[in-house]
Amino acid sequence: MNPNRPFAVTFVCFLAMLFALIDAVFFFTDLSEVGNAQWMAEHINSARLQLALHYVHSGITLLACYFILKARNWARWLYVITTGARHVLAIALLADDHLREGLQFLCFRGAMVPGLLFFGFAVLFALFRRGANEYFAAADRPWWERERES
Repeated sequence: MNPNRPFAVTFVCFLAMLFALIDAVFFFTDLSEVGNAQWMAEHINSARLQLALHYVHSGITLLACYFILKARNWARWLYVITTGARHVLAIALLADDHLREGLQFLCFRGAMVPGLLFFGFAVLFALFRRGANEYFAAADRPWWERERES
């Protein structure tokens, strides 16, 4: 572990990685429900898109968090953009009944509230605080400049 890494960044990354793994593993229990199985049989292309987007998002979260722990600034932005876009799209679909017909799996559900709260915490209190900004900025400098400062 990097001794200069703020604890909040480490905490958020490990929790996000844990949630992504749990989400990927337990996603199939949601698919086996009777209503979902019938919907998947009727909308096979939407079901495939749902599966692909779900696993792509979990994979991006795992990849981004790994590289955030390695102090890569692009990974911090990748996490924020993809997770933010997921929540914005889900909230936007609340207002449009026509889009919700074929993309109902993207709609906002009550179970997304803890994820939205965690995302807000990650952005406001961990990834963009002064200590985190210094951590990511220090990673862009060569190793000899970083050692000279410590």
